[in-house]
Amino acid sequence: MDTNENNLRANLTLSVGASRTMEVVRHLTTLEGKRLVKVVENWGGYFSPESDDPELLEGFRQARSQLIDVVEMLGQYENMVVGFINQSSKPVPAPAPDITVDQLKQKVEELEKFSGFIDKINEQNKEEETDEDPEEDV
Repeated sequence: MDTNENNLRANLTLSVGASRTMEVVRHLTTLEGKRLVKVVENWGGYFSPESDDPELLEGFRQARSQLIDVVEMLGQYENMVVGFINQSSKPVPAPAPDITVDQLKQKVEELEKFSGFIDKINEQNKEEETDEDPEEDV
């Protein structure tokens, strides 16, 4: 069965050490180059002067189909390389916050004051609750 006729595709998952990734992609790319060589070697067969019109049209279809498949595979390999390069690039360090040490100290003091304010409110609530309790017993 000619798999090109049915456009059957298979998704493969391959786990390769990061140090070998580019080597594997280069090998796969070389295989596509060999497929191109086969297309060129069969060129005369696709477009033989002895072929009639329907055979000539079939030759166009077969040659185009194989060339398109190679182009698609090369595109996938290119995407793999781009993804690998982006993933293995050094992360860009986050910019330092635009605040001085004095401004930071001031913010900490404000937070401490606010915390003290919350503590005072909580203490007042507790005092009010204890003040209200004796009235309830009466």
